[in-house]
Amino acid sequence: PHLQDYWYDTFQDFKVPCHVESLWQLKRIKEKGHDRYDYVFIDEWHRFRNNDAINYELLKSICVNKKIIIISATPYNNNYDDLKNLISLFQVPRDSNIPHLKNIDQFFNNIKTELRRIDRKENFSEYKEKLKESSKKIRERLLKYIMIRRTRSEIMKYFSDDIKTQSLTFPDANTPIKWLYQFDAKINSLFDDTIS
Repeated sequence: PHLQDYWYDTFQDFKVPCHVESLWQLKRIKEKGHDRYDYVFIDEWHRFRNNDAINYELLKSICVNKKIIIISATPYNNNYDDLKNLISLFQVPRDSNIPHLKNIDQFFNNIKTELRRIDRKENFSEYKEKLKESSKKIRERLLKYIMIRRTRSEIMKYFSDDIKTQSLTFPDANTPIKWLYQFDAKINSLFDDTIS
């Protein structure tokens, strides 16, 4: 709910007509009728990683036959099923329109099977290499067709003319400074109690 005003104002700044709803209103949107919408923008997509959740099913039914734009500032710590669930909001997993990748379910199942063949504890370096290889395969065969990624370094590299023209800057981040300190006896005891 706290993002509703932000998104409404943003769309108004660009003179884009919109209707902004909280994810807590999905049931009402579904019941009220969502056919009048052509586009669905989903912010904070990590809330929809679990395809067993009621909100996921509601959102998926709302997304049918619409153009979907999914936004995340923190696309980290997601497993393959999370990614597949997200993509399934706008692709039919076993009949996708992604070039040379008709069956997204099978694609992810093959990757997971390859990783399961390696004992993670005994052959960690081999597992790590297979994980890197799998990530590259996902980027090249799938994500490059559906994802736009913008990091600070990419923006500075590929949009430098725009940055100069608009006099935009990124703040410089200083190197972190290691700061060592000691707890006193009382805080140390409290810390140990909390950890245990």
